[in-house]
Amino acid sequence: MNSHDVIERCEHIADLSSLMLSAARCANWQEVDRLRERAGDMIDEVRLLSGLIPLTGQERLEKLASLQRILENDGQIRELSEPWLRYLSDLLHPEAADGKRPAEQRS
Repeated sequence: MNSHDVIERCEHIADLSSLMLSAARCANWQEVDRLRERAGDMIDEVRLLSGLIPLTGQERLEKLASLQRILENDGQIRELSEPWLRYLSDLLHPEAADGKRPAEQRS
């Protein structure tokens, strides 16, 4: 096992998260859960390997790009799976819901 394997696994997790987002858009929650389990196993592997295998600067950037993609997909999946969170946020922060920001937040 080497650093290239770690990066490949990170990219594969990002690919799985894209598949999860596609499944969520179709409301196929069983597929989302199945893919989440597969990704979870790989995430555990990457966590273990990341502590053991050093990455070069370029490899860290590649890993970061994969992680950013995963987080973006995860956020979209959460919006699809938990629409009540957006409703609650809109209730708590009506100025954000209509595109306005309070005066103290303006630049």
